[in-house]
Amino acid sequence: MATDCEIRVTSGAPSGSENSSGEAPAAARSFAAHRLVLSARSPYLNALFASPMLEAQSRVVNETEVDPDVFEQLLIWIYTDTLDEGVVEAMGCHLLLAADKYGCEGLKLLCELELCSSLTVENVAGRLVLGEQAEAEQLKEDAMDFIVPRAAEVMSSAGWQEVIAGGASLVSEVLAQLAGAQGVGTGGTREAPPSREFRLVEPVRKRSADEAGLVPNMISQRRHSISDSGTEGSSASTSAETGGGSEGADIRGVARMRVAKLRRELVKRGLSSLGRRGRLVERLQQAFCIEEKQAARQAAAERERLERERERLVNEADLAESDM
Repeated sequence: MATDCEIRVTSGAPSGSENSSGEAPAAARSFAAHRLVLSARSPYLNALFASPMLEAQSRVVNETEVDPDVFEQLLIWIYTDTLDEGVVEAMGCHLLLAADKYGCEGLKLLCELELCSSLTVENVAGRLVLGEQAEAEQLKEDAMDFIVPRAAEVMSSAGWQEVIAGGASLVSEVLAQLAGAQGVGTGGTREAPPSREFRLVEPVRKRSADEAGLVPNMISQRRHSISDSGTEGSSASTSAETGGGSEGADIRGVARMRVAKLRRELVKRGLSSLGRRGRLVERLQQAFCIEEKQAARQAAAERERLERERERLVNEADLAESDM
């Protein structure tokens, strides 16, 4: 299929990203591409081509914020969902910013996880700023956690100036995190999200009249017991009915989960872990609601089964009594 659009990249390394060297911008490069592919894979380009802007008419996109080499790898990802070997390790910071701009969530997550796994005292400050710029919440959280026990070393590093340049709000977040960690260390406690557990009621095996204890001299007593308590499994039914009582707390607790935990919970349920924190929270809350409804349906079905069992036992008791 012939290409029908062109992207002209005329930028050097993105400003504010890690390892910016101040070197002259790389030479301009042009990339021929397919508009349909770009629109399908990048929300940014899709919106651009669908707009009345000049780029949509001329089908020529001028990119001035992304390095040509970085854009080439972005384009490879858009077409193949893969990258050349070693690319993420070499230009993960630049790729993260590019993926965030073009809405390539899979590439963004790949870069974010790689950057989280290679934090050091020297680079953590820059990656904290990067997490803020690219709205990479997991990178930001992991960088904060890395800084807390090494605050003196990190604040003495050259990269700390990037945090200061990032603005007072980011510095305040770091200081608040440090204060919170000290509070926990001196006896303070942090509220942990409630645990989640689903209980399935153990099925009750149907019993014969003899197994149920329906001998003649115990029939009346057994009938009264059935009438008073319903069935021996009634406590299990109550447990199944109230077991979901903590579901609401779990749903509320989703909003307090760390991004890494949100992603683990989503992956465990076979759901997408791509997107920003708000989308992850919404997706997991919907999954919890579905699970809560399923648990409620299971509890209702178990109650119906136990009621049928109770009626059967009563009928057996009546038949045994009439045979006497």
